[in-house]
Amino acid sequence: MEKKHFLLLLSLSASTAAIGKAVLDRIKKDVDPNASPQWIDSRGIGVFISTDLPVAQIWRHAFPDSLTLDQRQHMKDLLIVQVGPAW
Repeated sequence: MEKKHFLLLLSLSASTAAIGKAVLDRIKKDVDPNASPQWIDSRGIGVFISTDLPVAQIWRHAFPDSLTLDQRQHMKDLLIVQVGPAW
């Protein structure tokens, strides 16, 4: 199956880059070991991803059910956009 390319954008509400770093670590471990972060700071994260997984699977790997309430409260908005010639 051909890999698709995505841009994951996550807005954070707290002054911590640790949540963004944890998301990136999970993406690199479970979705795309070559995921390329465009930025990680206290306001958010932007990551380029190449995978044959559908968006729902990317979401599940980036935000597993095991996240604590505190971790979930620091995340404001998430957008995963497929990029490429057809988009």
